Amino acid sequence: MDSDAINPLTNVQFHSVSPSQLKSLKARWHTSLLYLLPSPPTSVLTWFSLNSWLENILNRHTKEEQRHYHTLNHLMEVFALLDEAMDTGGDNCSNIDAAVCNLSTFFHDSIYDPLSPSNEEDSADLWLSFCSSPTVGIPSESPSSPGRLVFEYVMATKHHSLPTKTPPDPWMGTFVDADLGVLAKVPSAYDNYAGLIRLEYSHIPRHTYCVKRAEVLTSILEGRVYETKGGGGDEEGEVRAKGNLRREIEKLKEGIIPGERGGGGGD
Repeated sequence: MDSDAINPLTNVQFHSVSPSQLKSLKARWHTSLLYLLPSPPTSVLTWFSLNSWLENILNRHTKEEQRHYHTLNHLMEVFALLDEAMDTGGDNCSNIDAAVCNLSTFFHDSIYDPLSPSNEEDSADLWLSFCSSPTVGIPSESPSSPGRLVFEYVMATKHHSLPTKTPPDPWMGTFVDADLGVLAKVPSAYDNYAGLIRLEYSHIPRHTYCVKRAEVLTSILEGRVYETKGGGGDEEGEVRAKGNLRREIEKLKEGIIPGERGGGGGD
């Protein structure tokens, strides 16, 4: 898989939504919701509510100044990886599977504060708030309900590991891998990602950041980076991701942050 051919936005950081992107995102949002809503939306109030929620999510990704990597670009690339995996999966990917993956992507970074240790929990809770809103009413209490699965998918991005389930969820791993798809990019694109992450954590002194970031990346290398062969996790992607991680770790140990921009914080 050529991870940089998936989306032409590979090295683009942007904080706006073009008309064509908005049209595509709206179509994905509404199509996915049709498979989870208890009944098709018919009232103007329901449509207004659904559109307002989408607008809120997009505004978070395009207007919040603390975001540099976790912007609309990240969402678009996760969607592209998921689309590729679902196309490959064919009959093994149901409409419900696709809806769960898509809605998990919309919500998984809906709340993002580099100073907070509970972004995933807060994002998952926002999904539950959406489900329970009067004009939505998506069931999310039953462990097997698609609404609950979205909650679990979002929570799985906290440590990028899968909960033990019998039978295992065939698409949760693909979603988690797509969220980490950037790790398998070519070195120049990976360095761009690393520099954007540093900007998000510019409040941390530079030396401390290098030490802590290296520790996090080292922990990722202790096992497989990817859970599946989809969403970025083919063997070529696994090798490329580990190569990028090792290279960044070595640079960090030398006090070098790949892709570092100005404003990266002092010592």
